[in-house]
Amino acid sequence: MIFWLEKAGCVIGISAGVMGIVFGAAGTSIPDCLCSLYVARRGFGDMAITNVFGSNVFDILFALALPWMLGMHLSGRSIAVQNSTGLTIWMAGTLLVFIIQSVATKCTYNKWHGYCYVGIYLIFIIYNFVNDTFHFAG
Repeated sequence: MIFWLEKAGCVIGISAGVMGIVFGAAGTSIPDCLCSLYVARRGFGDMAITNVFGSNVFDILFALALPWMLGMHLSGRSIAVQNSTGLTIWMAGTLLVFIIQSVATKCTYNKWHGYCYVGIYLIFIIYNFVNDTFHFAG
């Protein structure tokens, strides 16, 4: 999948980083989204939320860390991540919005919260395409 995302990005003029953040992440997260939707519709909202966080924690701490660890161990070199500061700020900001919203509503969620997060994601996608085009952050 990564190989074809990189090739497709090269053909249409989008960097590998943006292809991974937008299309690769969506491709791997859609099954998690469908599972969360399934359990939420059956009244298990807590399971839907924990599926989202558990999946992302696993992705970051294991699925990302294991290849990096092996790559650095085998090559003896560090791995540089482009625009990691901007991505970290987006992740931390979204988590902060979720925590504030959860405290303010006493963990009661409705469709408007969903619209808010979809909106944040769309802004995130636009930011990445604009940043890739004009190279705001390094």
